[in-house]
Amino acid sequence: MKEDPGAGVKILRCKIPGVYTWLYRNDLEWLKEHMPTRKKTQQQSFRVDWDMRDSQIAEIVKSSAIRIKNAPGRPIRVTLTAIGRDIGQTALLQQHLNKLPLTAEILVEFLETREEFAVRRIQWAALQYDREGTQPARWELIRRAGVDRLKSHNVVCAAIDEAIRFTRKE
Repeated sequence: MKEDPGAGVKILRCKIPGVYTWLYRNDLEWLKEHMPTRKKTQQQSFRVDWDMRDSQIAEIVKSSAIRIKNAPGRPIRVTLTAIGRDIGQTALLQQHLNKLPLTAEILVEFLETREEFAVRRIQWAALQYDREGTQPARWELIRRAGVDRLKSHNVVCAAIDEAIRFTRKE
């Protein structure tokens, strides 16, 4: 410590590892008394402005949810993870949503339940059959929409009935 007064414990341990180990095992009390004082860590001046970040992320989340919901092809469920992947902020949304109240409100508005997503898939499947000019049987519509497990839910059952009527119109 006299040779290098500014050195911390880690540097001193590296210079004479055997001595430190011996003192630690045999006279820990003396070692603690004669250790160099801890250096004060400098606080980072970087702080997150959560209000500003929240307003920015809220707009991005809203446009992402709309983009996912209106994407061409087979529907994609609007979930927190899907939005996070789309905007490249999955960890932020999963770990710090409590600090982003505006974003949380937008998510509540746009996130889909399993039933809501099933209804959207049924509507998509019905449109596909309509474009093809075919009238599917109930089971064909259920299979294409991929809602077999949810077909007993009232909302989903009503959507299936409506889609069958839609494809049988003329």
